[in-house]
Amino acid sequence: MKIYQSIFAVTLIFSASLANAASWLECDGDSGKKQTWGGNSTTVRINSNSYSPGWQSRIEDAIGIVNYNPSPFWINSVVEGGTVGSCNDQNEIYAADISPPGVARMRYYCYWLFGWEWGLTEVDVVLDTKKDDGTPHAWTTSSNKSQIDRYGGSNLMAESVFVHEFGHFLGLMHLNTAYNIMGDSWDHMITQNGKTRSYLGESASLGARVLYGTQNTWYRDLSMSHFRHTGADGEYSTHGRTRAFRNNGTGWVQTGVYGGGDGGSVIEPIWEVDLGELIRFEYTLENNGKQDENNVRGGLYISTNDWISKYDQLIGTNVWPLISAQGAAYTFQLEITIPNDLQRGRVYWVGYIIDDNNTVHEKTGKNNAAYVPVWIN
Repeated sequence: MKIYQSIFAVTLIFSASLANAASWLECDGDSGKKQTWGGNSTTVRINSNSYSPGWQSRIEDAIGIVNYNPSPFWINSVVEGGTVGSCNDQNEIYAADISPPGVARMRYYCYWLFGWEWGLTEVDVVLDTKKDDGTPHAWTTSSNKSQIDRYGGSNLMAESVFVHEFGHFLGLMHLNTAYNIMGDSWDHMITQNGKTRSYLGESASLGARVLYGTQNTWYRDLSMSHFRHTGADGEYSTHGRTRAFRNNGTGWVQTGVYGGGDGGSVIEPIWEVDLGELIRFEYTLENNGKQDENNVRGGLYISTNDWISKYDQLIGTNVWPLISAQGAAYTFQLEITIPNDLQRGRVYWVGYIIDDNNTVHEKTGKNNAAYVPVWIN
């Protein structure tokens, strides 16, 4: 698909793959025998011996993120004490000393008995308590990006691991061909105004619809991120930050990292540009809803901080004739001329807002913006 409509010298360069956009378990290798629960809901038990009330609340938030999908499937949660274990016909969430940071222990059946029988029976989610050297993991339940290792903090984002593992509750499996939560959960975030949150995303939302059908109620949701698919690491995808280019996409303009906000504790890649220079900025767009969207406008804005809003300086707009909901994140580039009225020797945030004129009746508009920081020479 080629996007050619532009206003105010904004040019859109589009690339995405629709192949292998989601992954799930199948019985006997048959696509007609997808491993799912018998109904449209299941219940998980959050172990109070492992998690304090504060943690319990954030785990429930992560479950809510997974429930925020266009299928009718729903995960219920309760908090209980007592012992935990596998093969006890209970879906449990607890902490233990395991090798990976997190794991979903999925149990299912697949056999022939006067006809094929298959389905999920139990999924336990376990978060690791110790590193390989025996020291405790530095987990955080905070949404402040200054606390999180991807933004220069010293802590691992527990929410992103939980969202990934709860994706397995639906029957979703790892995917390495696209930007998605079931691949690289560490770099799959929505970030605005000093906060970052995990989310399910287009790939997993499509997978939920494939497994459980599409809910009958209204469900439309577009989102933006400054992360992108960069490759594969075994069955997992790898992600990196979106970038800025000069010289028709052949040259990089990154100069290092920027430390700012929260007393200088937030660290992000920064891209050095000149006034009047032609630069391409890169962003990732997803359609997490139940339907394709047509003729949606997006706006490019320059902000003096990392909160991109329609109150910032509008540089240009473009129109998407089609934003499909087929599971593939769209990583695209916008080419603009850096305005000459910006102040030299300081940082700006060049942001993109999808549906900036509010024509799509979405579930939420809080995830509609992403940014790339730049330094003006």
